[in-house]
Amino acid sequence: FKIPNPNPTRRIKPDDKMKYTDVKKSSRTVVIALCIIVCYLLLGVVSFSFIFEPSWSVRESLYFSVVTFTTVGYGDLYPTTKGGQVWSCFFALIGIGIIGYALSIISQNIVQMSLKAKGRRRKLRTTSTRRAIARRSSKRS
Repeated sequence: FKIPNPNPTRRIKPDDKMKYTDVKKSSRTVVIALCIIVCYLLLGVVSFSFIFEPSWSVRESLYFSVVTFTTVGYGDLYPTTKGGQVWSCFFALIGIGIIGYALSIISQNIVQMSLKAKGRRRKLRTTSTRRAIARRSSKRS
């Protein structure tokens, strides 16, 4: 037995108009999520280049950080020191959580903005339908 929910994903009222502050707030959270990703990659570059694998260049460390962070793992570059191996394990596990969180923020904002746009379109459609009905009824009388 299921109780039907007419709006299972709706978080806003359909008659709400999209305001500049909503767009500003949503773009701000996306920028924060992207800054978290960039800071985490910089942490990987600094830690691999200067602490755990001094023989790696900054480019190699950035490449390894991106490959590890996105869980691609080509295997062409890998840490050789014990500290680098332990750090790369923690870096990968924490990175999965960070990228998951950042992608959830971005996708939540995309869904929320599309729902607001859909509600705005629905309101415009019902308003134009009412006007057309009013015009037809005024022509008949």
